Amino acid sequence: MGLAIDYGEGQAMRAVRVAVMLAMGSAVAVAQAKPAETKTAKPAMEHDHAAMMQGNRQGGGQGMGDMKSGWKELDAFHALLMSTWHPAMKDSLTMARALAPQVVAAAETWATSKGPATCDNAAARKALPGIVADAKAYAGVASSQAADAAVKAALKKVHDGFEVVGKPCVQAAMQAKGGMMGMGAGPMMGRKTGWQEFDALHTLLMTVSMAANKGDLKPAREKAGELGKAADAWVRSKGPAVCDNATARKGMPKAADDLKAIATLAKGQGNDEALKVAITKAHDSFRPVAQPCMMGATAAK
Repeated sequence: MGLAIDYGEGQAMRAVRVAVMLAMGSAVAVAQAKPAETKTAKPAMEHDHAAMMQGNRQGGGQGMGDMKSGWKELDAFHALLMSTWHPAMKDSLTMARALAPQVVAAAETWATSKGPATCDNAAARKALPGIVADAKAYAGVASSQAADAAVKAALKKVHDGFEVVGKPCVQAAMQAKGGMMGMGAGPMMGRKTGWQEFDALHTLLMTVSMAANKGDLKPAREKAGELGKAADAWVRSKGPAVCDNATARKGMPKAADDLKAIATLAKGQGNDEALKVAITKAHDSFRPVAQPCMMGATAAK
């Protein structure tokens, strides 16, 4: 998930930063306690955290501090969860092991707090006990001699449970600010990566998605053909290494297919709901490729 809103470091974020720094101080000991099959990845861990914080300060990334919902305890839990999740996705499990107890504490605090009505509703209340239980189970695995794969799987369950509550909550806050679905419209709209075809496609998708998020499907219908052609051009092109890499190439075909599906649907009439779903699907496919590219290009500058 990533929604760029603001990057001010509030009390919750300061607490997360302190927790992360304390965890980094004990990272070597944690790494030594892991099974022999597990790689010690302290440099990668430090790089991941620094990159996320850099993205937050510059206002263009989608790191752990840029997703604000208006529910303080939810945002604090989310920030802490992302401190473990992003490194884990790059197979650096040091933070996931070290910060597990804080994740549990943050989940419990969130579950007993009250938030805005747009977030704190029946669906959230139904899901919160499961998130707390999954966080405790993850902490149990993280504190054991379990392999990294087991820790990663337990953490993923917490992450996926959070998505059910957190993503709609953050998106509701974004919509209230006139933002785009899942990506901050303001700082992202004019951002250039140096990959011409990517930037052209990104601008088109932003235009279509921002309008659709406000209930206006006219840009989607007018620009759908152009969007499909831009997707094909992007896949055929070559970009800078910070964007055009093995991870991007793996996700690009699915993203391009979903983008071209918009063009197919846009030719029909009376299918607004299906078109909205297609736009959201394309956006969600494009984001995992776009996000690292945008953050990497920002860090390179």
